[in-house]
Amino acid sequence: MMIVPIYAKVSFDTTKNKPALGLVAKIDGKAIDFSYATIGEYFIGENDKIVTIIVLYVKSEIRHSLMGGKVALKLFKVVKQIAKKEKVKHMLTHVISGANISLTDRFFRKIGAKTLGGNYAFKL
Repeated sequence: MMIVPIYAKVSFDTTKNKPALGLVAKIDGKAIDFSYATIGEYFIGENDKIVTIIVLYVKSEIRHSLMGGKVALKLFKVVKQIAKKEKVKHMLTHVISGANISLTDRFFRKIGAKTLGGNYAFKL
């Protein structure tokens, strides 16, 4: 398995630019997983960097297999390693899938995450 970093700068509004980190996991040259995270100050804090993992996606074909778990864990560890190098104090992960939420919860708890609030969706 190979993790390919893709660095980008993404503009969220006209006053702020946040660095972003994109990673793609490939096996035999085929993308099987990707992650997208932002790195910057939290909107209510000062001088404390935070990483927000927006997406940690594993292809459905391997999602519930041992390989899927290994790939997700490897991507998470690479994001965490880069975050530590950048002197980040906290990492947040947004879970918005709603599919197999108990498995997602188990995965994040096993790697040391604590719950913080929740996600709510509105149909418009």
